[in-house]
Amino acid sequence: MRGTVSFYGISRDPKTNNFIFVFEYFENGSLRNYLDKNAHYHYYLEEQIRYMRNIALDLRGFHAGGSVHRDLHSGNILTKGEFYASVMVITDLGLSRPEGSNRGKNEITGVLPYIAPEVLQGKDYTKKSDIYSFGMLCYEIITGFPPHHDMAHDGLLALKIIKGFRPKFKMMVPKLLLDIINQCWNSDPSKRPDAEYLVETFNRFYDDLDIPNYESEFYKQYDESDEYNKKNKKRKSTKSTGLQQQTQLIYTSHPQAVYTSRVFAPLSGELDLKISGKYLNYFKGVRVILNV
Repeated sequence: MRGTVSFYGISRDPKTNNFIFVFEYFENGSLRNYLDKNAHYHYYLEEQIRYMRNIALDLRGFHAGGSVHRDLHSGNILTKGEFYASVMVITDLGLSRPEGSNRGKNEITGVLPYIAPEVLQGKDYTKKSDIYSFGMLCYEIITGFPPHHDMAHDGLLALKIIKGFRPKFKMMVPKLLLDIINQCWNSDPSKRPDAEYLVETFNRFYDDLDIPNYESEFYKQYDESDEYNKKNKKRKSTKSTGLQQQTQLIYTSHPQAVYTSRVFAPLSGELDLKISGKYLNYFKGVRVILNV
């Protein structure tokens, strides 16, 4: 795997006798923490592309070893450094398994907005399930907001995800970038790209911006969306302070939006949003198994 977190050793708390694992310190904390504290960061698509590319590189290495992460979200990605000197690493492999090793186990783990629709229906975690989660990370990096932060993470949302519901971008995104994200979100896992394709694609996107390739289709789309988004932000800033004046991202999450990994049973039966309420409470009162 490309990114690693250095492991320094094991200690023990003399009072509780609990073991302590000592790892490398990442001063920015999780990706979610970094996005919350750096609102100005969202103006730099080149840097966002680099972050997405780095995650794809880590994921490619992980998948090349035959494993599936099974719990990929912004709380499980650590960052350190600033902007071009920043480092990003996929962590928390406690739920990872070799692909295919989960067969027959009727259990789902993860953070609901990042869980692929086929997994919500009880199918096995696969590498393509991780790719779905990667698509959600792309949305989060571009917008700054956690996916589906403004709604309850319950059975109704799970049903909507299965039926094709995805977050909406409230800004212009280069079409080629939006296309690759939509591919990652495809309800059919076989139509999602693999990590190798993502690395190749994001390398190309980054190269087009790093040393501007004015003739490339991606740069032209970037230029158009950048101009549109700047004008749109300028209009909004006449009514409020605007993100330009903020150092922290400001948003309000739904009280039932949960971004810690949980374990719950898969949905089954007729997937109709008008069905009885027994499905709508599937995700209430579930047991939290990780706190990330």
